Amino acid sequence: MSYGDPDGERATIATSIGLGEPGLFDKLRVCGPGALAEARVAGLRAERGRIAPADDIAGVNVWAIADDELLLLVFAPPPGSPIEQVVSLPALTASLAGEGVAVTDVSSGWSVLRLVGPRVRSLLEELVVSDLSTDAVEDLEILQVTIANCRVLLARRDHGVLPGFTLLVARDEAEHLWDVLVERGAADDLKPVGGLALIPDGALRGAGVAAASSDSSADGAR
Repeated sequence: MSYGDPDGERATIATSIGLGEPGLFDKLRVCGPGALAEARVAGLRAERGRIAPADDIAGVNVWAIADDELLLLVFAPPPGSPIEQVVSLPALTASLAGEGVAVTDVSSGWSVLRLVGPRVRSLLEELVVSDLSTDAVEDLEILQVTIANCRVLLARRDHGVLPGFTLLVARDEAEHLWDVLVERGAADDLKPVGGLALIPDGALRGAGVAAASSDSSADGAR
């Protein structure tokens, strides 16, 4: 989905900053001693302090916050979407529920935001105390930061050659954070973009949908 001009939105992320919600996601919190190891036993790629993106849009994105805490994001296509849901949440939950490990559905508790574009660090360095330079933060690395008084899980996730960051924020703070980013990003020509502009090249591979059908991809986060 887009705001009506998908080509213009792609141009935005190529030249300034695009802010968007990459799609609907179910979210599972996996916690307890051995959570990271249990995820690996279940066949998930997981490395502490990093995200492991899904191989395609319909797969599982692993946020390994610590050895004993992970967040799993699974794309949840809305009714009528051409993208099929290929991950069974009950089966995934069962595969992770080892001794001392608890799996909780936290889909309603978190929102996902994306910032992509060559000026993104100019914006974030005004809002985040941590050094976000390419030398300080590797691609896919997770930081826990405060932005506009909101606790944010911030991961560097470049969009091809373009710098990018994914933000996980409590749902009841997401609107406030969005407004602050829009206001502070005006100087860097930040514009809201739809989910279509944020789909990485090749992300539809294996998702049961052709790239030409991606105009129907859902925007928003839950």
